[in-house]
Amino acid sequence: MAERRYGHFRFFSEMIKFRQNHPILKRDRFLSKNDVTWHEDCWDNLESKFLAFTIHDHNSGGDIYLAFNAHDYSVDAVIPPAPQQKHWNRVVDTNLESPNDIAPEGVPLTGSGYRIAPFSSILLKASP
Repeated sequence: MAERRYGHFRFFSEMIKFRQNHPILKRDRFLSKNDVTWHEDCWDNLESKFLAFTIHDHNSGGDIYLAFNAHDYSVDAVIPPAPQQKHWNRVVDTNLESPNDIAPEGVPLTGSGYRIAPFSSILLKASP
């Protein structure tokens, strides 16, 4: 139980640090159409329990891609291309066991897709 508690503490501590270090997650205004791209095509499907979007960092190109899967099955998400001269790094996959569930330095993503496990989420960050 103590190991699980430490895993949760570590995860949330790292998420707080990640947010503090990424200005696009600390905006003091609501996102505009130019700030976010939605990767959802099932808006009218009341059964859909998957949501994915990219928050754009217009200053440094450090975009952040987030996807949430609340289905009881995996979803194969198509990951959009990273901004010019950048590539995606996986920072969070809540399906992975601690300490692999969050990698603040990022793990390079290969390919243009990602299998998102049931009841989990991912966070990708664009980096040089």
